[in-house]
Amino acid sequence: MHLYNLTLQGSSAINQAIHGSFCGLPKQQEVCVARGNLLQLLFCDPKTGKIHVLCSHNVFGIIRSLLSFRLTGGTKDYIVIGSDAGRIVILEYNPQKVCFERVHQETFGKTGCRRIVPGQHLAVDPKGRAILIGAIERQKLVYVMNRDAAANLTISSPLEAHKSHCLCYHIVGVDVAFENPTFACLEVDYEDVDHDPTGQLASKIPQTLTFYELDLGLNHVVRKYAEPLVDKGNLLISVPGGQDGPSGVIVCCENYLVFKNLGDQPDIKCPIPRRRNELDDCDRSVIIVCTATHKTKLMYFFLVQTDQGDVFKVTLESEHDIVTELKIKYFDTIPVANAMCILKTGFLFTAGEFGDHNLYQIAHLGDEDNEPEYSSRMQLDEGETFFFAPRQLINLALVDQIGSLSPLINCHIEDLANEDAPQLYTLCGRSSRSSLKVLRNGLEVTEMAVSELPGNPNAVWTVKRNIDDKYDSHIVVSFVNATLVLSIGETVEEVTDSGFLGTTPTLGCGLIGDDALLQVYPDGIRHIRADRRVNEWKAPGKRTIMKCALNRRQVAIALAGGEIVYFELDVNGCLLRTTVDQVTGELTDNRSRYLGTRSVNLFRVRIQDKDAIMGASSRAWLLYNYQSRFHLTPLSYIALEYAAGFSSEQCPEGIVAIADNTLRILSLEKLGAVFNETVHPLKYTPRRMLIHKASGNLIVIETDHAAFTENGKQQRRKQLANELMELAKEADEGDEEAVKEMADSILNESVDERQMGAPKNQKAKWASTIRIMRSSDGETLSLLPLNEDEAAFSLASVQFQNQSDAQFILVGCAIGLQLKPRKSKGGCIYTFLLTENGSKLEFVHRTQTDEVVNAIHDFRGMALVGVGRKVRLYDLGKKKLLAKCENRVS
Repeated sequence: MHLYNLTLQGSSAINQAIHGSFCGLPKQQEVCVARGNLLQLLFCDPKTGKIHVLCSHNVFGIIRSLLSFRLTGGTKDYIVIGSDAGRIVILEYNPQKVCFERVHQETFGKTGCRRIVPGQHLAVDPKGRAILIGAIERQKLVYVMNRDAAANLTISSPLEAHKSHCLCYHIVGVDVAFENPTFACLEVDYEDVDHDPTGQLASKIPQTLTFYELDLGLNHVVRKYAEPLVDKGNLLISVPGGQDGPSGVIVCCENYLVFKNLGDQPDIKCPIPRRRNELDDCDRSVIIVCTATHKTKLMYFFLVQTDQGDVFKVTLESEHDIVTELKIKYFDTIPVANAMCILKTGFLFTAGEFGDHNLYQIAHLGDEDNEPEYSSRMQLDEGETFFFAPRQLINLALVDQIGSLSPLINCHIEDLANEDAPQLYTLCGRSSRSSLKVLRNGLEVTEMAVSELPGNPNAVWTVKRNIDDKYDSHIVVSFVNATLVLSIGETVEEVTDSGFLGTTPTLGCGLIGDDALLQVYPDGIRHIRADRRVNEWKAPGKRTIMKCALNRRQVAIALAGGEIVYFELDVNGCLLRTTVDQVTGELTDNRSRYLGTRSVNLFRVRIQDKDAIMGASSRAWLLYNYQSRFHLTPLSYIALEYAAGFSSEQCPEGIVAIADNTLRILSLEKLGAVFNETVHPLKYTPRRMLIHKASGNLIVIETDHAAFTENGKQQRRKQLANELMELAKEADEGDEEAVKEMADSILNESVDERQMGAPKNQKAKWASTIRIMRSSDGETLSLLPLNEDEAAFSLASVQFQNQSDAQFILVGCAIGLQLKPRKSKGGCIYTFLLTENGSKLEFVHRTQTDEVVNAIHDFRGMALVGVGRKVRLYDLGKKKLLAKCENRVS
């Protein structure tokens, strides 16, 4: 076996997310996520609202599908994985070993993400009796789950449910209580299309909803029922059955939700509401992209999210297991997700399709707000729908986030902040939620408190009053000629009755015995008992104490002029870690790591109830054990001179440190992270980035397809307002004022596009801008919007030979680009002069091209430009760029 590579940081995108009780603890649920080849178990702490990673495992493959299930009567959920390995794998999480344990691994096909090899779709019977794993095309396999005599999980041989010439869109398990397990599939039969030479049948073939039943008595899978759909769907939602609900499925179709079930159940159809007065194209369809189900003993409901990010609450009304009404109500608007999980602790976890992954607290269930609730019983004409007004979050409250670099569009490595290590400047995200993220190697530090001190201290310690105390009671700060003692409570305050001698510096202090304190200072040792009685030992003669070491039972001091045996650590900024053999005492496995340019000081702290070591050099480092691995990670913080572990009710595992003339209380939350990030939001999807090293500024081009420019938004608002004013002329006198108020609100409307999402324009409409940002704080120094039909795709810094003292910025664009079929009206190259020390762009000229400009590069005092299939060399002219030579790529 040979190792190809391991990335420093795993994938940050989450393509699958499930929830369940994987630890087996009552009233506790965890979230299991798939990050490409990484399987992680997350715990959402109900007390702090923070997300913690319990376990992370690299599967060295591609996780295509993920599912959780529980056997009837069980208390613990299992994890089912469909991957590119051609196997179905069932895992169980072991909380004692902090790892995933393989329960079953069954091989059924070839490796790779193939269209006819199962693994893309997973579905489970709600009672945990059977699992169906399906391919994109043709093949489906059903495995029967059971227990043996020792109550261990068993799996049967696969039962085939194949159907040739069949494409599968989605599969779910239907809740039929304890009847034969049933699965619902969205399928398309393309057999007739293969024999159609014109290709016109492809757009006319119907989509079918097919029910497959596993006969447990005959051990056979049958195709029980198939029904063609009027509206094509993309997702299925399983409805609780048995005593909990009417069973059946909700088909998420284009612009509609349709409830279907076997038997006498009629179809219940309800339109998906659209945004009122939206700038989007009115002919654009609305589809559901992800769903979440919440079920208790008394009620159930569904949350569905559209491709615009709007979340709706869906409920069903039934009489005698016959659904009579489907209700839909606007809930909130959040970034579009790949998956949503509703936890019993009242949290909603969303795995973002683009950007960060969010954890929300469900503050309300949407029953008490003023939002209208729409019903399938409401009569609408053909083609009409319901409308709602998007708003800020009311029912959800954001409590935590997991950072994500997906999609990562561009990256530059440069030390613009003049730190010890370079930073990574990355362009991430999409549309109005895109951003520039500055990554630094190190753990993120949260400042709990910063207090200015009367001088520059040289040491700091924390002490407890009693060995049984859970939290520290005092912070002891040593100066050159004094000692400051601070008490720890709801606030940190100075105290004078602690028993410590405040008129002399402190060399060391700590808890001695069970309830006494010890202070070592240059002239002696001070023993402070629990009843505040003080015993002192003075240094003999005129000698002073130079160094000391102490623990709970021992004290060692070094007097001036005395001879001692000591180990010396050269001031080379290196940390040496070695392993001591518990039997022989031999030192082995020596490892050295360069920490900084200054001598290294080591301090013991507590991280996750385990001992950890903080090393202070020109940069602070933390050596700690996390998820059964040792991590040595720098802190993304200023240099610290002294540190100690800190524990209080507000901060159980913190660090108190000194830096210059300040006392700082710090907290480390995101353990195991390789990078911490600083986020600077952008307007459109970033495409390219340049670094101006002289000023440390960043030049970014941003481009979005089917997007509005600011002028385009104003024109669209005026168009909608004028249409309403025309309606007002025909309206009654009482309604005229209301219509005018609505028109005014459209003109003056201000929408938070990072929360609500940007409105969609027509196809072949582009919005682009050129931005100059300061790398240190992300402030925008210059913002130049381009015309509506122009899409910026390439960016380069060029120094032309005839003006070698000036730096020019060239931006390559497409004009009127249509993606499908691909055609354009040509392209252009903007030429700007970089002025005011790299903080402003001065327009020079615009050069028209016959095709799209996809690439620009500085080449021997000229600009090397990729124009369609041609490569051209341009020189600088007075009114435009001058083409010098051209080579066409065949």
